[in-house]
Amino acid sequence: MQHEQENTAPLPVVKASFSRLLLIGFMLLLLLPVIQEYWNLFRPSKLRGSYEEAKAPTFSRRNFWEGVYQDSFNTWHNENFGFRSSYVRINNQLDFSLFRVSHASGVLIGKEDYLYEERYAQAWNGQFDVAPDHFPQMGGKLRLLQDSLAARGITLLVVLAPSKAHFYPEFLPEKYATRGKKNYYTEMRRVVDSLQINAIDFNAWALQNKKTSPYPIFPKTGIHWSTYASTLATDSIIHWIEQKRKIDMVNLTLGEPEFSKNIREPDNDIELALNLLWGIPKPKMAYHPYSIESRKGKAEPRLMVIADSFYWAIFNINVSQPNDYWYYNKEVYHSNAGKNPASDYNVALETKRHDVVILMATDPNIADLGWGYIDVAYNFFVTKKISTTLEELADKYQGYMRQDPKWMEDLRVKAEKNKVPLDEMMRRDALYMANEDLKNTEAQKK
Repeated sequence: MQHEQENTAPLPVVKASFSRLLLIGFMLLLLLPVIQEYWNLFRPSKLRGSYEEAKAPTFSRRNFWEGVYQDSFNTWHNENFGFRSSYVRINNQLDFSLFRVSHASGVLIGKEDYLYEERYAQAWNGQFDVAPDHFPQMGGKLRLLQDSLAARGITLLVVLAPSKAHFYPEFLPEKYATRGKKNYYTEMRRVVDSLQINAIDFNAWALQNKKTSPYPIFPKTGIHWSTYASTLATDSIIHWIEQKRKIDMVNLTLGEPEFSKNIREPDNDIELALNLLWGIPKPKMAYHPYSIESRKGKAEPRLMVIADSFYWAIFNINVSQPNDYWYYNKEVYHSNAGKNPASDYNVALETKRHDVVILMATDPNIADLGWGYIDVAYNFFVTKKISTTLEELADKYQGYMRQDPKWMEDLRVKAEKNKVPLDEMMRRDALYMANEDLKNTEAQKK
């Protein structure tokens, strides 16, 4: 008995020490987010996707007593406490792996973990509704606009970008598995064919090459066409413009594709938006190395492209300068530099300054092709309706002047020669050009 008591005597001390260690460890775990928030000891990866970050609140007595500061602080703190992004990823991974739930807005998890945006599945399903005469009316305007622009030496081209739902319907969730009898793509294709509108149908091209393409045309965890496919599409658009305008453009020299398991953006753009802890297993992707031949002696038609996000990959290759990308007709990205709101520009004047106008959209966006451009251009070039005043037009011209360093230098020289301030010289020239432009349009009406 005495021997047993000697063996058991130290146990309470061990238990107490272990309990203290557990308590200390637990307290440290609770304090870690606070420590991370203020000292930033670790650098977890940021969350991906489209969202607006909460701004740090500004303290003032008025904001404090009205409760505005407290509300703002709570909103900001909920998005910025230590390790928040890691906790979000843990939660997202558990929901994805255990319950097949996506926390990215509008993202569907299909069979074998193929990812889709819901609106593409809805478009394939034929769930979107437009008026019965929507596409015939759009097609009629496009054909008349095409002819009117062609008379001015401007080429109009409609590009139908491919849709992942059309390409991989077999992996769609069961809810969306049935193709609608009518959908935007089939209606637009019918109009384009019947009215002989200049068009390239990459949706049909993708489907034709689905079984024979040596490399994936669509990625498993991305929504846009693969980098490989968009590079081939760029080459096709170049050749189409060359044949139509009978010119020799700068061409791409395509090398042998690299087959890689290291997926590059945007081939995993939806997966990144899911903000998971680890990647979804997926097949290798191909990346087409290319070089752009010398621009010397080559034609570089000015491109005006009104398109959705499927044009980004082509825009970044930048085979023709200037290449102006009107992203959803809201923002204008320039190949030479910067971007501006589309509202800064006069659409009709911009059209006249370019050689080729491309309207590009993928399936769910086809009903909005041009995002207002078709009606504005149709009214100006076909029906000759003028909605722009002399002063508005002059303001636009002054905007162009400020964006062109060479033009501004010429104006400085001209202002010195005429002994007037630069601003006055700019306004004189802008008013003159605006007046001439309106006179020419009135003459065209007659």
